[in-house]
Amino acid sequence: MVSTSVDNNPCSICGVRRWVLPCDGCHRLFCFKHVSDHRADLTKQLDTIQNQYDNLKLIYNQHEKYQEHPLFSFIDVWEQDSIAKIQQTAEKAREELRKVHDEANDQMKAALKHFNEQMNIGRQKDDYTERELDEWKEQLINIRKQLETPCDIELVSDNTVAPIHMIKINTTKPKLLLENAPISQNTPPDEETSNIQCPNDNDEEITKQQSAIIDVTEIPVVECIVRFCINFL
Repeated sequence: MVSTSVDNNPCSICGVRRWVLPCDGCHRLFCFKHVSDHRADLTKQLDTIQNQYDNLKLIYNQHEKYQEHPLFSFIDVWEQDSIAKIQQTAEKAREELRKVHDEANDQMKAALKHFNEQMNIGRQKDDYTERELDEWKEQLINIRKQLETPCDIELVSDNTVAPIHMIKINTTKPKLLLENAPISQNTPPDEETSNIQCPNDNDEEITKQQSAIIDVTEIPVVECIVRFCINFL
């Protein structure tokens, strides 16, 4: 509201032409009596908007508890399943490695035992010559080579087994209708007053203004749509 009196223009409510003041918002004219009523109505509308904001903030605070999002349980299940698959695969690889390692040790033990038996028999019977000694030397060289050269074992990827699918969050967020929209302090009359009507009934105008206020309690809460994208390991 402004405090400049406009002469010869009547109050839009009662038609009085004395001490009439214009409103910068709706560009209507009001006398001293009705300017107070108009201001009180604006304050009432502001209180309504404040209540709607408080309700909307309460709804937002309830939905802000991201820990309760159902996808958290999905992630937990995926984590446990992936860990279980990795542990099972690792244990299977360990068992196979132990088996190969034990077989190599058994073969080495058998070779050493056989060599020792042959050498002891020759010693006990005193039945050995340069030929047997050369054979035993050659056998020892071969056994040493096998001992110093372990079995060729390597880890390879098994493409026949289904891989573990990696997950990530992908959001589709709707754009807000209001993004720090500036509040116009002074609206030019030629842009906004062409469609303004000045009814004589103040109650009808109040009804129109109040009906333009959106009830946020009827607006469904818009959440981010969260989906999982799967990548192959």
